[in-house]
Amino acid sequence: MANVVVGSLVANDLIPIALHQDGETAFGPFNVPAGFTQLMIIFDLRQVNSLTATLGSSVEMSIDSGANWTFAGGNELSLPASGYVLNGGVLTRSGSDPLGPGPVRIFGKNIMLKNCHLSTRQVRGVLTATESLISGVTMVGF
Repeated sequence: MANVVVGSLVANDLIPIALHQDGETAFGPFNVPAGFTQLMIIFDLRQVNSLTATLGSSVEMSIDSGANWTFAGGNELSLPASGYVLNGGVLTRSGSDPLGPGPVRIFGKNIMLKNCHLSTRQVRGVLTATESLISGVTMVGF
């Protein structure tokens, strides 16, 4: 999908919300505009109804238009270790969570991007899931 610009944010639906099989899904490379300092990989959890899956991302960045790549960051959510519970098929925080009980809608993490002055930066990565799930993933840069 193409990038969508909203003010100073650029968003890209890496994986639309649908049933996706377990395994790895590669994305990119995408150009990163000069001045952008952060990237977020956001998993949509609104339709996830499993407590046994692990979701993750690994992002690499190039500062030379894709000639060389280095690890930039990533994230992982282990649902068995998360403390979340299923409440009527909806993933929710438990009563002991510091935020209190309630639905879990997204999971993500900021990745700081270096060399912000360069217009030759690119990002690419891999998304992983250990089981088939209904979910989606969005990348946001700013």
